[in-house]
Amino acid sequence: MDNLLRHRLIRPLVIAVAVLLLCNIGTIAGSFWLNSRLDRSYTRLLEPAIEQAQQLQGLALSSAQMHRLVLNLLLAEDSAERTEIEEELRVIRLENENRVKVLGALLTDASAPDSLKALDLAWVNYDRAVSELKQNVAKGNQARALEMRKLDVRPAFNRYKDAQRESGLALRVKSLEASNRLTEAVESDRALLALFGGWPLAIVGMLCAAFLMFSVALVFLFKRAANAARLS
Repeated sequence: MDNLLRHRLIRPLVIAVAVLLLCNIGTIAGSFWLNSRLDRSYTRLLEPAIEQAQQLQGLALSSAQMHRLVLNLLLAEDSAERTEIEEELRVIRLENENRVKVLGALLTDASAPDSLKALDLAWVNYDRAVSELKQNVAKGNQARALEMRKLDVRPAFNRYKDAQRESGLALRVKSLEASNRLTEAVESDRALLALFGGWPLAIVGMLCAAFLMFSVALVFLFKRAANAARLS
């Protein structure tokens, strides 16, 4: 009878300990999986954001440099200096064109067609205005070139810069949306992990209850043994 009682009390304890160990192992495995998933998700989120920031900054710098060279072209003192400036302008123009294409691809990936259209249009208009100004400089129409800089090139440049800012804003909005979706997914995974990790607490409670029952049973057995010894 005593052995049977001990067996019935000990077996739940063994099962509870085994379940506790399995829950701990599962919690650790789930934590590693969640951390790995977060790492991959943040990498997918950060890499495009970094590239977007680099392209926006590069385009801002190259466009400002191009506009400065346009002014230098008007102030050139001789043909040699003008030729040198025109070569620098040709190089920086190609850089602007390439950066606009790269940024356009990023805007396409971000599903921002309006910003893409505005940036392309602003660049085409600015590039056309600069080209016409260069033609007037080459023909010796300095007065007309100065007038074009004020009436055509400068407004086109301002629209070009505005389009760049709008593109940056559109990309930031898309990045924030992706970040919010990632945060929601993380919170969901965290709640699931917390729910799964809460099982060890329940097991500890079961172990405490089983230990209490085992202690009460031992006290009962000791008292019965003592009474039996006195009667004998």
